[in-house]
Amino acid sequence: MSARHVVVRVRSEFDAQMAIVDIGGVVKSFTLNGKGKSPKGNESFAVGVKARKTGTPLQVARFAVKLVKGSFAAALADDGLINANTTAHLTVPVTLIFSGEVLQRAVPQTYKAKQGKAGATT
Repeated sequence: MSARHVVVRVRSEFDAQMAIVDIGGVVKSFTLNGKGKSPKGNESFAVGVKARKTGTPLQVARFAVKLVKGSFAAALADDGLINANTTAHLTVPVTLIFSGEVLQRAVPQTYKAKQGKAGATT
């Protein structure tokens, strides 16, 4: 499962900053490093910023989160991500708590699944 979103008011310091993401009821938290990234095994979160030698200015930035090899079926079934042979265009609610703000958006996704095997969104 992956999602991309827009983040407002990115601060200059990321080290040890927390990001909490709720994708269709799947909630994960991430502790960022100094570069705005948090790779943790099968989960990752990254904020894309334009840094300068003098620091990172206040800016609008994109984030990406990727979750793989998890048990997400129960939380995502009500959003149409089900165990069936299907290809569907869906909208999945995404909430991000980051940099002192709560951001919410309905994110369009294309969902492809094979019953009893796996499903993925893009």
